[in-house]
Amino acid sequence: MNSHRMIQIGAVAIALIALIATALFVVPFVRLERKRLNLGASQAASESVKPDVAFASSMLGPLKGFMVNALWYRVEELKQQGKFAEINELSRMITTLQPRFPEVWRFHAWNMAYNVSVQTFTPQERWDWVNKGIRLLREEGIPANPTAVKLYRELSWIFFHKFGQYSDDAHWYYKVELCREWQEILGVPAEGRDTAGAIAEFKKVVDAPDTLSDLIAQYPLVRTLLDEQIAPADYQIESGVGDGPKKERERLLRSIGKVLMYNFTARIEELPTELRPLPPYDEKLLPMLRKPANRPAVAALLNHLRKRVLIENYHMDPVVMLEIMNKYGPVDFRCSASHSLYWSHMGVKMMKDWFNNQDFDRINTMRSTIHSLQDLTDSGRLLFFPDVGKVDTMPDTRFIPAYEKALEDAEKTLSEAEHGDNKPYQAGHENFLLKAFVLYYQSGDMEQARKYREKAKKEYSQLEHNVRTGRYQLSMDDHFTIELLSLIENNESLRAFVYAMSQRAFSAIAINDMKAATQTMKLARDVYDAYMKNVDKTSITEQDRMAMAPGALFNNNFIEILRQPSLIEFRARLWQYAPLSLRQAAWDAVNVRLKTDAEAAKLNPDVVFPEPEGMAAYRAANPTKVPAAPVAPTTGQGTGPLR
Repeated sequence: MNSHRMIQIGAVAIALIALIATALFVVPFVRLERKRLNLGASQAASESVKPDVAFASSMLGPLKGFMVNALWYRVEELKQQGKFAEINELSRMITTLQPRFPEVWRFHAWNMAYNVSVQTFTPQERWDWVNKGIRLLREEGIPANPTAVKLYRELSWIFFHKFGQYSDDAHWYYKVELCREWQEILGVPAEGRDTAGAIAEFKKVVDAPDTLSDLIAQYPLVRTLLDEQIAPADYQIESGVGDGPKKERERLLRSIGKVLMYNFTARIEELPTELRPLPPYDEKLLPMLRKPANRPAVAALLNHLRKRVLIENYHMDPVVMLEIMNKYGPVDFRCSASHSLYWSHMGVKMMKDWFNNQDFDRINTMRSTIHSLQDLTDSGRLLFFPDVGKVDTMPDTRFIPAYEKALEDAEKTLSEAEHGDNKPYQAGHENFLLKAFVLYYQSGDMEQARKYREKAKKEYSQLEHNVRTGRYQLSMDDHFTIELLSLIENNESLRAFVYAMSQRAFSAIAINDMKAATQTMKLARDVYDAYMKNVDKTSITEQDRMAMAPGALFNNNFIEILRQPSLIEFRARLWQYAPLSLRQAAWDAVNVRLKTDAEAAKLNPDVVFPEPEGMAAYRAANPTKVPAAPVAPTTGQGTGPLR
């Protein structure tokens, strides 16, 4: 072998060694980068790959890139032409070809929820397209990419912004439909209960048996109900192929949920034996539900169905949902902010176990959690009227401690980040403390109101704007009144404020929260008195003064609500819990209307709207009293929910 050949062999050997060394050096970095970009698949995600996805990815080979580019171009073209059905099909094809690329799922979900939805013409169409975007992420994108934090963040944002905020004209429609869907699924575990009671109610779902056989072993009557009542009613939850049983379980759950919802109860044990004969019911199920002896078994079946449907249909973990309740408070999943909180919480959990933990993703996911808790604090208590499709929202002070903790955690994380800037969180801290002060004061919890005011005073009273106004030097009552008076500019805005407070008080009465109702009425009177002390006496007539008085507006608004023909469920609750004096003052003005409306709704008026006690004595003591005509403010009213 000559020297040239030896040199060639040596060069090749050196090249091979260098190539192998380079690979050994580079491959770990490539793997880390794939992890950072979420381009790798976990074992669980790999096992969940659908056959059509695996087939398409393997068969197209190098042509897949050209096919994807063509489909993306076509989607944009169809969007401009308004051909939405085709967009849905093409988006599904793109995600089939690129299942491990999170940005594909994120873009198409966002495109459906935001771009396509607003180009439709009815609220129902918008709701359908927003839901398509949500389902794309929740049911396909996240299961295929369980470590892609940006997908959790995107899903959290859609729930928070599209449903919870006000930029979309159809936002009230979204709120109502989400509330209807989740009341059928979960009932109302948080309504009428304290935090511990709400958590205990949901824990029944977490602890429910995983399989029907385990359930039947605990409740043998379930076997009889399945064979004699449920299967003959055409609910095949035990047989079928593919997703059939899964869909049947949800259909059965929501059918029973409708019966509970339209009979004003959250628990099967409290269902009246005489049900309201409304068209949404599945009549075949009613004999099973009417029989009190069946109810323990039906309640156990409901919790089993709820657990299975959450896991299989909604891809939500009941254990994590309970974890969120224990950590943050009694979240009501009829509220969009609860879903936003769930998915941001899941994103944070993913970040703890995955390499993709960049400051940008961490900070934005934390921001989603903070926004969700803020929304739950401002409007986390719901009063839903399924008969007429209305939902009312009220503040919920139970989320204030969790909101504060999330703010503090975010500030700490930003301070520790390499390029963190915690000024945005510090700037809003005083506003949060004062909001907590106002909300606790409104709800009547003076101890907590004092605590948050003192904290704000300690940290921020020395700032220039606070020294100038001197608000922290006032008494707590005066400080609270000043905070509210700053929002009231004239007689009309005062009247609108008192009217809004009466609406809020009646909403509290309807859920039997008399403490909040009493405090809200007191608040309206205090602000009214404070305003009248400072108003120019010559600028307001005695008639206007009386018309704006809280007592007059409360009575007139009570009568006005009771005369509204559509709010039969709300009126029944309001009448049940309203103070006797209010009911006595309104009875002669509303009793005929209440009787007529109750009979039209197939309700017994003597049961839902009984005559107040002592009416004869009341009439004798007020012989010249004429029922007041309804009075409404000229500002502050709209077509939104009751306030």
